[in-house]
Amino acid sequence: MRKDLYISRQAMIQTYGFSANLVSELGQPDFVKANAQWGYTYYYDLERVERFAEEHATRIQRILALRPRRQTSARRRVQRQRQETIEWSQTAALHLDPIPPSAFSAARRYFGPEALTRERLLLYLRLSCTNYLETLQLAARRLGAAEARWILRERANQFIEATLREQGINLTDV
Repeated sequence: MRKDLYISRQAMIQTYGFSANLVSELGQPDFVKANAQWGYTYYYDLERVERFAEEHATRIQRILALRPRRQTSARRRVQRQRQETIEWSQTAALHLDPIPPSAFSAARRYFGPEALTRERLLLYLRLSCTNYLETLQLAARRLGAAEARWILRERANQFIEATLREQGINLTDV
């Protein structure tokens, strides 16, 4: 009597060296189980996987031989895309609308009973007087978005501070 043994899709890729294409050629999973962390886990009959692996042994060996090179290439591509996003964030156009005289009182109301600090004022002006959020959305789905956010934030802050200095407003007085 044979007891059914199953292997998850991820374990199959790790254990047998399957690629995503080989898994799709294997066909539909034998059953799907809900997983609280990942959504669903796909399970395949171990005997069917073993037969398939034997039939495609040369392809699997070729996949395993190419995998380190592909991983290195993928790593370089990720680094390049991250660097492109960072460079883009350093040159992306940020626009500052004229800062109205009522901006300081509006910022005080916005933050309510808490004291208006330099950082809070910059936050308020960054959100209300610049295209910072729209520019940030352009970077949101790109590799390096977190770094781009910090760069865009600092650029917007420097832009606002320079504009306020030109108007004769000192942020240390806030």
